[in-house]
Amino acid sequence: MLILTRRQQESVVVGGCDGSGGTLKVTVLEVRGNSVRLGFDGPTQIAVHRLEVWQRLAAAAQGPGQPAAAQAAPNAYQSAPEQGARTPVVGTYRGAANRTSAPQPLCT
Repeated sequence: MLILTRRQQESVVVGGCDGSGGTLKVTVLEVRGNSVRLGFDGPTQIAVHRLEVWQRLAAAAQGPGQPAAAQAAPNAYQSAPEQGARTPVVGTYRGAANRTSAPQPLCT
């Protein structure tokens, strides 16, 4: 697992500049107590889901009677919810569907 430190309004980019897929820019929008708001900017073909949503989608894609591969998260990243932790009321992200301006290129 790669661990990075970012401050408010700082970003990381996932993906490469080689054109073999999309890039996803993740920006720390706000830090309040033990809660962090993240912004995701990328092409519409990159789906972004909260872990618990991804697990439900993966389990549904397996269908009945199939191995429960969806019980594990990508890269085996899974954590138990903290006591008193809140789940944000946000859905899934489908790229630039609601973008009002053209995206800035991440690779030059």
